Amino acid sequence: MSSLIVKTPAICPAVDLGTLKNMLRVDADNTQDDLYIAGLGAAAEAYVESVTDRSIIKKTYVQGFDYFPLFDYYRFPPNQAALYNGNQLWNRSLTIKLYRAGLVAGSSKITYIAEDGSTQVIYGSEHEVASVTLPADYQEDAASEPARLLPFPNVWWPFMQYNRVGAVKIQFDSTMADETAIQADLAEWIEENPDATDEEKRSEEVTLRQAAVDQRVVTAICMTVAHWYRNREAVSAENLNTVPFGVENILWSLRVEDYAPTQG
Repeated sequence: MSSLIVKTPAICPAVDLGTLKNMLRVDADNTQDDLYIAGLGAAAEAYVESVTDRSIIKKTYVQGFDYFPLFDYYRFPPNQAALYNGNQLWNRSLTIKLYRAGLVAGSSKITYIAEDGSTQVIYGSEHEVASVTLPADYQEDAASEPARLLPFPNVWWPFMQYNRVGAVKIQFDSTMADETAIQADLAEWIEENPDATDEEKRSEEVTLRQAAVDQRVVTAICMTVAHWYRNREAVSAENLNTVPFGVENILWSLRVEDYAPTQG
């Protein structure tokens, strides 16, 4: 079994309220439906993310498994299984695929219950333990869709205590945007504005993140909100409309296809 929860939500919506109201041709000074429109925006954003398996604005997720994936000896003849140690089939069998594309490189860590019942943590990037810098414990493939985690060549995942529900927890950051570019632009702005308050820094980060949202996503969210705003009942005798066909086309172009999920 597996799970996926949001540990740290996005700092802001993907599409701001002003843009949604402009799409709906609602005057900026008409605030009567602001909460309703914002709610539709949040629902549309969640819909886009669930269909595409992407995180639009950066979030921190925790993905859970009962155990690490194992090398599947049963797929190969017993006298040939050892030949696959270290090659592509071996690595594929041990690969963990993340449920959200757009892994922020270096952001992942895995917490698991070891054989002795203790909780252990391994990292996908350089990390410090007792003021000592250590190398990554496993490989991150942030470029793949979905992103992948896998041991180094000829190495297993750690041995662990089995029959423990949710014994493996993978924490990672995910976003569709270029996180390195956003952090660089934000650092430059802070350097140029040394007296900026925390609220001003947050506002600048919101501006940068919303500006980095893929225009296809903005279009899909706006079209979905407009449809829901004008058709407030899902189905009625007079109205049999569904989500606009154009939205489905956009989302299919962004969807992450994965026909070989994590084994184990």
